[in-house]
Amino acid sequence: MPSTKCSVLGCTSKEKKHVFPNTDGDYKIWLECCNNEKLFKMDKSLVRKRYAVCHIHFDKSCESPGTSKLKKCSLPTLNLSKSNNTIKY
Repeated sequence: MPSTKCSVLGCTSKEKKHVFPNTDGDYKIWLECCNNEKLFKMDKSLVRKRYAVCHIHFDKSCESPGTSKLKKCSLPTLNLSKSNNTIKY
C-alpha cells in the first residue's frame, strides 16, 4: 500500500494519492516532478508499491469524468517543489 505522505518534495497534503504510472516515460516524468532524490535510487516496482503523489499536483483536466481517477498520461504539474525548475520529457 502506498505511503500516506505525498512523494513530492516538501508536500504535506493529506489529499487522495495516485500511484506512480507503470509506463517508463510517464514514470520518469513523475519522478522528476517529485524532485525527491531518494526515489531515483529505488527500484521502480518498489516506488510503485510504496509511494504516491497527491491529488493537488494534478489539473482538473487530468480527472476521468465522474471519478477521482486520473486519465492515462496525466502528469503532476501543479504545486511542485520550487527547486524543480525543469521537467525533461
